[in-house]
Parts: sequence; C-alpha cells; structure tokens
Amino acid sequence: MAGILTRAILDAQGLSERALAKELKKGSLRRIGQGAYTRTPKGTPWDEHRLLIEAVGVRGNAVISHQSAAVVHRMATYGVSLNTCT
Repeated sequence: MAGILTRAILDAQGLSERALAKELKKGSLRRIGQGAYTRTPKGTPWDEHRLLIEAVGVRGNAVISHQSAAVVHRMATYGVSLNTCT
C-alpha cells in the first residue's frame, strides 16, 4: 500500500491547488481525510480503514481504539462499521 500523501508533501512535489483539484476529479488522487490523500485505488473496507487510521496519525499524536485497534491488530471485525476511525 502506497500510504498517505499530506498536503505538505504534495506542495513539496510542486502540485498546485488547481492540479490537485484536477487529479481528484480524474481519480488519480483520492482524499482520505483533512489534508490527507492517496494514489492507491479504492480497496476493501479493511484497506480503506487502515488508510483512514494512517490519515489520522499524520496529523499528530493519535490514539486508536475499538474497531480501529482491531483493524491494526488484524482482529475480526464482524458486523462492525469501518466508516469512522476510533
């Protein structure tokens, strides 16, 4: 998995606001969270949740629990929503 690209990383690569919008529109870049993007194609709910956890982590100190901790530790998450990071 390629991981998270922050806005600062994209700026350092010379990606303008206009170019960012263009890449988001064509789908070569996806927004995962505030200031967090990825170039990886959409994956399974499990893969998407791991990206969300990464996106939260790049903003600073983060503590994860509940379903997010289960995902990190590769535990079963039967019937649990993976739409939010806890």
